Amino acid sequence: MNPRNLLVSAFGAALLTGTAATQGNVWQPLLPFGTVSQPQVRLSAAIAYDSDRDRIVTCAGRINASGSNIYPQETWEFDGVDWHLIGTVGPIAFGGYNSSTNIRAYYDSQRHVTVAIESAQAGPTNFMEWNGSTWTTVLSVPNSVFHWRFAFDVAYDPIRGVAVLFGGYDSSNELGDTWEFNGSTFVQVSGFGPQARWGHAMAYDSSRGVVVLYGGRNGPQLSDMWDWNGSSWQPTPNAAGPGARAFHTMAYDHARSRLVLFGNDGAGSAQTWEWQPSGWTLAPATNSVRSNSSAIYDSRRERVVSFGGSGPSLNSGPTTTFGFGEVPNAATVSAFGVGCAGPSGVPQLAAINSPTFGATFSLQFSNVPPGPLSMVFGWVGFDDTTWNGNPLPAPLGPLFPGCTAYIAPLVSYSLGIGVNGMRSWQMPIPFMPMLSGLSIYLQGGVYAPNFNPGQAIFTNALAGTLGS
Repeated sequence: MNPRNLLVSAFGAALLTGTAATQGNVWQPLLPFGTVSQPQVRLSAAIAYDSDRDRIVTCAGRINASGSNIYPQETWEFDGVDWHLIGTVGPIAFGGYNSSTNIRAYYDSQRHVTVAIESAQAGPTNFMEWNGSTWTTVLSVPNSVFHWRFAFDVAYDPIRGVAVLFGGYDSSNELGDTWEFNGSTFVQVSGFGPQARWGHAMAYDSSRGVVVLYGGRNGPQLSDMWDWNGSSWQPTPNAAGPGARAFHTMAYDHARSRLVLFGNDGAGSAQTWEWQPSGWTLAPATNSVRSNSSAIYDSRRERVVSFGGSGPSLNSGPTTTFGFGEVPNAATVSAFGVGCAGPSGVPQLAAINSPTFGATFSLQFSNVPPGPLSMVFGWVGFDDTTWNGNPLPAPLGPLFPGCTAYIAPLVSYSLGIGVNGMRSWQMPIPFMPMLSGLSIYLQGGVYAPNFNPGQAIFTNALAGTLGS
């Protein structure tokens, strides 16, 4: 989707996101707006990003409700705006130590399905596919072939078309075996490599074509990092940085070609680290202290999205969904053009602040004519040079004498009538790092019955740059 069209869709949905971002690498809450329905706070849920349907899919997990554990079979989808409950029958988790579960998921981009791996206690291990409406078990592996476990991890290699699974814990023993699933067969491919462990994190590094593993625990927490190239495990170069940690999460940021790691079962769990071949860098952004969260990369919006987890701020929610990305541009806004005179003078459109990602862009109309019919409108566009093939600015006479169009409108807002000559306009700016530096243009109008042939007057315009 064209970035401008993506923003149009976001504006049209009237996204409500969190507080203002700071320039650079930032975490922002992605608060659902327009629905009272959203997943209850949960730990160790399975998560995947369906890039074909542009949906984040999450299922199962562990909910702590008044001291009791609940293991829902719900399947939720996040469309970038809201969470939607899609199904109530599907993979079901059981709780392991350290609030872990026996569920992981990934998106198989070659077969266009979300796959959940459910390793039932004492077996079997089920591979279940989600088609957007129902789950279907496509393979059930007995415990005699694949030993059941929790706190394992999985990463999908889209070039080879296989999911790589490593490690886990069976309540007595750490496991160190490596398996691959191609959609029909599940085979062990290595018994050598990283030390047996559980609570580790894995992600596919597309720039190097390897599955990467970091940390976990085997007794104490571990700080090593490994690459799986499809045939063997090799230590990752320049791996020193985040230190020993477990029950963290990791995703690969394709737009910026780097791994993003955050969380920990213990100290340092508010840190965010990024890895490139030159090594690890501690990002200047922090998230809420948490462990056992789930994360994926949303390639449409170029942001890492995390969901759930445990931490002191998560028991009451509701903000459990966060986005992470780089915002290199500063937000700016300036006025240009002039409005046309109306019954109460020339209407004005002014900006109270700047169009900052994750915040509400506040604007103010003044000199709005009085009366119950004086409806105020606002328009947003991305061009101030041409409109429908005509150059801008463009005079609007004779219907609107003295009035001028300064922008090519794409999204319109009906804002209500003025109060004491004033009207506010609140525009939430969605957190989409890929749109940093995008120019937007705004202009307003007021219905003015019997004032001119077109019965409307128009304001000056504003030019803004999306950023932090």
